[in-house]
Amino acid sequence: MTLNWRKLNIFDHLGDSWGSSVVVWWLIFVVLVFALAGVFSGWVFPL
Repeated sequence: MTLNWRKLNIFDHLGDSWGSSVVVWWLIFVVLVFALAGVFSGWVFPL
């Protein structure tokens, strides 16, 4: 499999509605995963 970086349009339409951006949803997912990992590991609320 090869990727053509010139035709890859991940960053297109970033000025449109925020909900239609794949990058925004990936960032939300990554932040949520790290937040949940921090909460359930005891790093945020140590007992």
